[in-house]
Amino acid sequence: MRDLNPGSQCLAQKMSQMVSNSSSNHGSGTDMDQSLMSFERLDRNSPDLWPEQFPGVSDFAYNIAPETTPPKWLTIIDKEDSDMLQEFGSLSPAQLVEKIRGLQELAFQLGLEEAHEMVRGKFLNILSRPQKQS
Repeated sequence: MRDLNPGSQCLAQKMSQMVSNSSSNHGSGTDMDQSLMSFERLDRNSPDLWPEQFPGVSDFAYNIAPETTPPKWLTIIDKEDSDMLQEFGSLSPAQLVEKIRGLQELAFQLGLEEAHEMVRGKFLNILSRPQKQS
């Protein structure tokens, strides 16, 4: 205790006196441990300690069984789709934005080509309905 300053020495002496007094009052250290033991249960049964945010929610959540079947979207994914999702998941945000821009440009080009073919089909009269002969 020589290393401590005078205030710390006083505090350390008081602490050691309190420990010796409490152990002498309670007998051995195990008696002290037994006197400090709490048998209180800290569960949701006490509304004062743990108020429920929304009444009835815990009962509702308890009654719902966990879903054991995989979601529908997961069952319709084939190997190719799964690989594509893995690829997109491994991209950085900048790479993902670039990939999306490329897909948007591709969709725009396909739309232009489709419009061109529709105009061509109209001029060639491919899409007209056959006329009824009476």
